[in-house]
Amino acid sequence: HLTVCTLHISNREELEIARNALESIGLDDSFSSNNLPIKFKFEGCGDFYDKVLYVKCECDQFDKLNNIRNLILEKLKNSGISTAGNYYEFVPHLTLLKISSSNNKNNRNSNISSLINSDLMNRLKSTYFGEQSLNEIELCKMVNIFSSKTYPVEFTLKFN
Repeated sequence: HLTVCTLHISNREELEIARNALESIGLDDSFSSNNLPIKFKFEGCGDFYDKVLYVKCECDQFDKLNNIRNLILEKLKNSGISTAGNYYEFVPHLTLLKISSSNNKNNRNSNISSLINSDLMNRLKSTYFGEQSLNEIELCKMVNIFSSKTYPVEFTLKFN
């Protein structure tokens, strides 16, 4: 998945409001025609603060992707959903590995460069991972995913 934004949703009522806001985007006929299709190319790796290893996303239509992100954020804000935490520059990416320090004293001082061999990291920096087109937007719950290996999907907005 490619994360477009993060939200703080406290209860079922807010979840329903977020679903309705996203659904309203899909009902707008000009949305699809103005913004889609968008194709992504995934090549090379980078890191955020030596704590997150990610695949770089190249998108020739970054302005369209950014338009979608801004529209989503606007609809959610106008619906009263908290979009706090989306103040960093938008960097489309696929997360490969994230080091979390929560409740684990051994990980507090860990970082990507200490976990991944430098030869492997150099190879990852030029690895081609493939291409993908945007075909849906999902509202996912960011919970402990160790058992399911994926985030539970609360709503899906599909595109033709």
